[in-house]
Amino acid sequence: MAISRTKKETIVSALRDIIKSARTVVFVRFNGVTSEEVNALRSACDSEDVGYMVAKKTLIKRVFDGASFGGSLSDMEGEIAVAYGSDMLAPARVMGEQGKKLDGRISIVGGVFENAFVGPEKMQSVADIPPVKTLYAQFLTVIRGPVQGYVSALGQIADKKA
Repeated sequence: MAISRTKKETIVSALRDIIKSARTVVFVRFNGVTSEEVNALRSACDSEDVGYMVAKKTLIKRVFDGASFGGSLSDMEGEIAVAYGSDMLAPARVMGEQGKKLDGRISIVGGVFENAFVGPEKMQSVADIPPVKTLYAQFLTVIRGPVQGYVSALGQIADKKA
C-alpha cells in the first residue's frame, strides 16, 4: 500500500531519532501475526521499555545505510519491524522471547549492536543473555559459594574441638 510523502518523511525522521537514541536496534521479520499477538508483543515491549515500529524496508535501508555503523546491513526479506531501546540487551531479548512464544512467526533478521551491523546469529546470541538482575543474582551465588564453604569448614573444626 502506498503511503504519502509526508508520512514517509515522518517515518524517516522517527528512524533517525531511533538511530541517535537507541543503544541496540533489532530488525524483526513478522509473518502471519494476528492483531491480538501484536498487541501482546507491544505490551511486552512497553514493560521492558523497548520501542517497536513497523516501517517499509526501503525507508529502513535508506536511513540505516546513511548511518555511520560498522559492517553492512544484511538483506531483509518479508515484513520488517524495528525494535529498539536504551538497554543493550532488552530489545533482542524481548524479540527472542516473543519469537519463541509465537512459534517463529517473529524472527530476528539482524540489527545494530555496539555501533555495528550484525547478523541474525549474533543478535540471537544477544537475545539469549539473561536480564541484568538475573546476572547479578548468578554472580552473587558464585561469590557466596566459597565463603559459605569456608564458614562451614570453620564451624566443623570448632565442633571437633568442643
